[in-house]
Order: sequence, then structure tokens, then C-alpha cells
Amino acid sequence: MQIVWDERKAAGNIKKHRVSFEEAATCLLDQMALVTEDPDAEGEQRFILIGMSSDVRLLTICYSLPTIPSVSYQPANRPNERKPAMRKEYDFSKAKRAKDVPHLARLQAENGESGAGKTRITTYLDNDVVEWLKARGEEEHKGYQTVLNELLRRQLAPAPPIEEVLRRVIREELKAA
Repeated sequence: MQIVWDERKAAGNIKKHRVSFEEAATCLLDQMALVTEDPDAEGEQRFILIGMSSDVRLLTICYSLPTIPSVSYQPANRPNERKPAMRKEYDFSKAKRAKDVPHLARLQAENGESGAGKTRITTYLDNDVVEWLKARGEEEHKGYQTVLNELLRRQLAPAPPIEEVLRRVIREELKAA
């Protein structure tokens, strides 16, 4: 199963709610999330889910099948008139756990229990570091934890030995001379 979204709406969601669609999509992997059908859906099967994101935030998201776009968008009924994309409150009294909803159970199985080989950790970072990560994430339309993960992953890549770097620089200088 594939998760897709509109990049333009994703950028707007970061500005409006300070939540990336990338982070919101991680709620779909929360086995304890609560899911109910959207009573306001017109012409499509749409769901409302409340679950924990990879950034350990409780989020309410709206998505539809078959590609599970993590969007909170609803077409206008008439020109220049739009219904709010999501209500302020939903009744979750008859909701099911995500692990008991077939399309979400399948998605979770495809991504492994912890979500595509990721492990949730709790750590303390300096405030200025988190601010920088969030600003960088907004620029790149990514969650700040994704930015942090990418930076750490780059550090795992082996650096070429200093001898190789020195030889390359010497060869380039000799060619230029």
C-alpha cells in the first residue's frame, strides 16, 4: 500500500498546523490509534484517525483509500463555498484500533511493527538545535526528526581515508600546473 499526498497541501499544512504530512503519515503505523469513518465524506470512503506520531505527538488526521493520502481536504460544495476540511470534534465511541482495520493492519505489516525499521527514542536536545532542525525541516518540507535522521545517517557513511583525499588533491594540483 502506498501513502501519497499533494506537496502544495503538505506545505500549507506545515504553515497552518506545524505538522508535516510525513509526520502525520506515521500515525497510520500506530497500532493503538483509533479509526472511524468520516461522517462528512461525500463520494469517497474517508477515515478520521487519532494516533501517536513518530515525533510523539497525538494527531488527528483525515485520509482516504486506496492510496491513503494524509490530507485534510474536502472539495467545495458550490463555487466559493467550502466546508471545513475537518470538524472540531469527532465521535470515536465506535472507533476501532488501527491494528483491527484491515487496510491499516496491512500497511503496518508492510512497514514492520516499529515503522519501517525505526525505533522510537526519547532524548533531550538543546533548544537552539531543535529550532534549527525545525527551520530546516520547513524549508525542505520534512519533519525535523527526518532532518536529524538524515544528518546522523550521513555521519555513518565512512569518510575516505586522509591518504586518498591527499592523493586526489595532489593529482588535481599537478594537472592544473
